[in-house]
Parts: sequence; structure tokens; C-alpha cells
Amino acid sequence: MTSLGRIFLAVLVVATLALGASALWRFWRGRTAPPPPAAVADSTQAGMRAVTLWFADESGDSLVSDGKKGRVLTFRIRKA
Repeated sequence: MTSLGRIFLAVLVVATLALGASALWRFWRGRTAPPPPAAVADSTQAGMRAVTLWFADESGDSLVSDGKKGRVLTFRIRKA
């Protein structure tokens, strides 16, 4: 066997050992527990916001608000 053949054989053996070590390392690292799933936004619990509904008064010249708590506020509209 020539010296060039021995060098080629040595490089081939080293490359094979490196690939084998790399595959073994990936296999060993893959056996660890997977990371927990990322937290996702929960769209089922929306934040509560106060809402005021405005209705026309019976007379038609003012607005009446109907809040969530049952209070009734009346605002008169100024006529110019």
C-alpha cells in the first residue's frame, strides 16, 4: 500500500468515526424530554368592558342611557 493510499484510508476512517460520533450524539440528545408547548393566547376569556346603550327618549328630544347596572341617565339635546 502506498503512502497516498494510507493517507486516504486514514482520512476515510476519521471521517467515518466523526459521522458515527455525530449520529450517536444526535440520537442521545433526541432522547431528552421535549420542551413544553408554548403558551397560547386564550381567546375564550375576553376582558370585560363597560357598555352604555343609548336610546331615544319618548319625547324624542333627549337620549337615555341604559347601563349594565340599571342606572338610567338622561341627557337633553340643546336646540340651536
